[in-house]
Amino acid sequence: MNAQYLLRTLPALAALACGLPPAAHALTDTEALSMVYEDPAPNSFGRPTQQGAPAPVQYPRGCRIHVRKVEDLRRNTETVGGPIFMMPGPAGVPVNGASLLSGDGLKWTTGALPSLKASGVQTEASAAAAGERSVEVALRLAQAWTSGLNMHSYVMLQATVPTRDGEVTKRYHGFGTKLNFANGNAEYMATLNLGMADALKAYAADLRSACEGRLVAASP
Repeated sequence: MNAQYLLRTLPALAALACGLPPAAHALTDTEALSMVYEDPAPNSFGRPTQQGAPAPVQYPRGCRIHVRKVEDLRRNTETVGGPIFMMPGPAGVPVNGASLLSGDGLKWTTGALPSLKASGVQTEASAAAAGERSVEVALRLAQAWTSGLNMHSYVMLQATVPTRDGEVTKRYHGFGTKLNFANGNAEYMATLNLGMADALKAYAADLRSACEGRLVAASP
């Protein structure tokens, strides 16, 4: 077996060792992720990090939040991570990898904000009148990657919270994990949505506290 043949076959061998079909690699060199937000449905294969039975939604009285600005402030808006396939063994030698091309991060973030309603926060994409609460939300980081038979994601949002002592800016971190069935673009997008949902859950908790006049803890 010559060295050139080995280099050609290592990626397929690594995929088989991980339980994946050799042709399952996402075609990220030519196809960007859709960056469409869909609420993750908790199940045995993928769920937000913060788990638990959903409680009945109770809206704080008069808690309507106007979103005055949404931004994509990622340093790298071209990619959102990528899979790396490792040769089994203690050395952990990478044998194949790819970049996940990013679609429209602004569209993704904007589309995710209405999901705050499920946590008891009503948002309006309009300017706030005098005395009404408004916020700004920015996407700072979005990454997805593989580890073993799983996909993982990390999403960081930077957002303002209109507290009783004035507006504060905080960062919210979300994580997602799901089983890697076929290593496809749609699966990476679903994993990123898990991370986004996790970050928004923490943001919703602070917005509810602000609406109820309770103290909002500062970022560490």
